Amino acid sequence: MSIEEAVQKITSYREISTDSKSLKLLNKWNELLLEIQALGLTNSELRFLNDKLDVQIKRKEITSQDRKVIKESLKSTLSFLKNRLRTKDSFRYMPLGTFAGLLLPLLFGISIIFGLIIGMGIGFFLDGHFNNEQRNIKTNLHNTW
Repeated sequence: MSIEEAVQKITSYREISTDSKSLKLLNKWNELLLEIQALGLTNSELRFLNDKLDVQIKRKEITSQDRKVIKESLKSTLSFLKNRLRTKDSFRYMPLGTFAGLLLPLLFGISIIFGLIIGMGIGFFLDGHFNNEQRNIKTNLHNTW
């Protein structure tokens, strides 16, 4: 199943669904698929992805619209993207920079807030640099429930 077909299927599921949590997860699915389209995958990667999407869409069709199935299928697709297609999470250096910034006051005797701002700035700069250089996926499941 191609990405366009998967977007159409998920959009049709959104029209049927009435549960707000299921709608949020289906929105995440659409968000993820639109991000994948922009990655510029090779033909072999697209073939792997199309097979994975076919399995996940059929899984949703068989089990109707249970939100646990939708979330598990989305989680499975995200792990597939990270493992097989070598994509990475976006904005993963910000927490690392913030933590390093909190250690700066211990090492140099500066204000905690100043160290925190320095660390966040370094993390933000690294995230911006690596987001332009690598394949990054911004879709995550942190705010689904």
